[in-house]
Amino acid sequence: MKKFKTFVTLSLTIFLSFLSSAQEVKNYGNMKNPFDKIGQLHNDALDYIIERNSKIDVKEILSLADEYLKANNSKHSFKNSIEANSETVDAYYKSGDKVNFLLNGNFLSNQGALVYVKIMNLKTSKENPANVINKIKEIEGEIIYNKNLKEKERQLFLVATSVYRYSIAYWTNPKNTSKWGIPNSNMHNMQSKFSWGDLAGSDVEGAIAGGIGGAFGGSVTLPVVGTVAGWVAGAAGGAIGGSAANAIGQLTGWW
Repeated sequence: MKKFKTFVTLSLTIFLSFLSSAQEVKNYGNMKNPFDKIGQLHNDALDYIIERNSKIDVKEILSLADEYLKANNSKHSFKNSIEANSETVDAYYKSGDKVNFLLNGNFLSNQGALVYVKIMNLKTSKENPANVINKIKEIEGEIIYNKNLKEKERQLFLVATSVYRYSIAYWTNPKNTSKWGIPNSNMHNMQSKFSWGDLAGSDVEGAIAGGIGGAFGGSVTLPVVGTVAGWVAGAAGGAIGGSAANAIGQLTGWW
């Protein structure tokens, strides 16, 4: 009887542990970040894209994202804003040393480069999603109170980290991964065959690439978010494009 009770207790512990790992990540919002709603916009746009076209061509991603904007009464175009800054975006992705690229192009200060590295290092973390999100929030606190950052790079990082948190929550949620045809097994393991770490990292890179050029003047109105600077919209478009492209790439094997 004692052995049976031990077996039952052990089995229950394993079962509850499995349930915990399979549940969606919660508490991923951070209202201390003034750009927190950019992350929600990112997730809403991904849902719109996959729910309307289950067989997406990578080239269609931004066009579908623009359909999402139009359906929500926004006159902005993610596609046009990215294309307007295509030389800078392409150069960023093609650069072998992105830190030097950002420094040499005066997109980031030395202090900004340190923050960039700290954010990107999370991509290779072996921790579970909830812990990574908590670390992102800690970094956001440092960004907000860091007096040595230029204001635009502070805002750029806060846009990127907002997307990072929401992206992790999105791509580790079985409801969302099933929409995209992604195997749910081991989705809470950064080193799994289908890497949510790569997905979230691509979102961050997309946000930074879309926002660094500053080619988008004026202000635009976005769903969920409201009125923001044009470059912020460019960062959001870059994040959405990077996220969907990476997901499709991992599924088809060409990423």
